[in-house]
Amino acid sequence: MAFALADNVGTTSANFLKILPHARPAAMGEAYTALGDDEGTLAYNPAGIADGYETEFSATHIDWFQTIRLEHLGAVLPLGRWNRRGAVGAYLTWLQVDSMNRTVRDNAGAASPWTVSAASEVFRRTTWPRA
Repeated sequence: MAFALADNVGTTSANFLKILPHARPAAMGEAYTALGDDEGTLAYNPAGIADGYETEFSATHIDWFQTIRLEHLGAVLPLGRWNRRGAVGAYLTWLQVDSMNRTVRDNAGAASPWTVSAASEVFRRTTWPRA
């Protein structure tokens, strides 16, 4: 579980992670942990991709207000198509803001802030011998 808590708004990092790049978890109010079985579950319950049968690719482009753009690329590749041995998954999320004026004590100019989040996961399904 992750959350952000700050006394001063705008002083924390990684707030872009609150922008949901997938429609299905967003529509469910982020109650997606138990249901996730696609590329979108990498951010909620990465082990959920181990049950997938299909190769999946996902690409999202979100134009937010004030020239804020979010790009998301993700993929899930199953290991063993019919015997469900596990899966490999990865995603990259990129947030960029157009050039804006910045002011600091000694210097003024333009800045173009950006940030990135990436992850890769490998899951192998294990079986236990019957007694």
